[in-house]
Amino acid sequence: KAGQQPADVEFFDSQTDDLFINGTFGWPAIKASNLPAGGPAPPIAVPGIRVKAQVAGKITVFGAVFNGNSAAPGPGDPQLRDNHGLAFRVNDPPWVIGQVRFDYDINIGGRPLAGNFTPGGWRHYGDFDSQRFTGAGLSIADPGGTGIPAKLRGNHGIFAVIEQVLYRPPSVKENSTSASLPGITAFGRIAYSPPDRNLIDLYMDGGVGFVGFVPGRPLDRFGVAAAYMRISSAARNLDIDSQIFSGVLSPVRSNETLIEMIYEAHIKPGWLLAPYFQYVFRPSGGIPNPNDPSGLTRIGDAAVFGLTTTLRY
Repeated sequence: KAGQQPADVEFFDSQTDDLFINGTFGWPAIKASNLPAGGPAPPIAVPGIRVKAQVAGKITVFGAVFNGNSAAPGPGDPQLRDNHGLAFRVNDPPWVIGQVRFDYDINIGGRPLAGNFTPGGWRHYGDFDSQRFTGAGLSIADPGGTGIPAKLRGNHGIFAVIEQVLYRPPSVKENSTSASLPGITAFGRIAYSPPDRNLIDLYMDGGVGFVGFVPGRPLDRFGVAAAYMRISSAARNLDIDSQIFSGVLSPVRSNETLIEMIYEAHIKPGWLLAPYFQYVFRPSGGIPNPNDPSGLTRIGDAAVFGLTTTLRY
C-alpha cells in the first residue's frame, strides 16, 4: 500500500482498544509525544509505503517507511502548520517501523479461544532535542548556558501488543479476536524509547471489552481501560535542575495515568450513542499549576464526562 496514510490502523494496535475514546488508545502517547509533529496519525497522515506478508499460517509480517515529519518543522501545533492536511512532505528523514504478529489459540474448557502477540520496533533517522543538556553539556536550565537543547542523531523504540479472547458464548462459532463478536476480549500494550531524547520513555496500557452482556441488546459494548505514561529520567532531572537554578521548589514531573470507562449503545442500525468517563492523574506528568503564581503546586487531576454519537450510512 502506497500513498498518504496513517500508521495507527495496523501498527501497535489491537481491535479491542478501538472501543475507547481517549486518543492514546488509538495512537499511543509515547509516539504522539516523541515523534516529530506527532507521527503519521490522524488528523495528519504522511506519504508512506506499507508492505504486509503472511509468511506462515499464523505469522504475519508488517513493514513500512514513512516521511518522518507530517508537518513543516517549527514551533507550535503541527495541525496549524499543516492545517489543510495536504503538505505531502517527502524530503524529511524517514521513519521506519516493523512488527510481526503471531496468531494462536488457547484451549479452555475444550474450546479454542483466539489470541495474538505482536512485537515490533521503529527507527527515525532525523535529529532530536536532548531532554536535559545543551550542546556544551550544560543543563538547559542553567542560566549560564545557551538554553538550546543539544541535537541527538536518530531515535528508536520497541513495543509489543497482546490481545486475547477470554470468553465466547457457545452460540458464536467464529474463532477470532474481533472486538465486535459477543464475548470478552482483553488487550495489553507496552513500549520503550531512550530517555535522553524522549519526553516519555515507558508506556503501558490495557483493558477489557465486553459485547452482548445486556439482555435484549446483543450489539452493545462496554469496556474499561487504563494507560500509564512515564516521564523520562532526563526530563525529570531537568525539572530538578530548574529547582536548583531558580531556587523554586516547582513540581517534578513523574507520570500521567488515566482510566476510561465507556458504554457503546446501538440505538438503531447505524446509530450509536457512547457515554464515557475518564479520569486523568497528573495531567502532562504533573506540570506546575498555571493558576498558582508561586509555581509550587502541580496541576490538578482531571475528570472528563462525555457523550459521542455516530451515524453510519
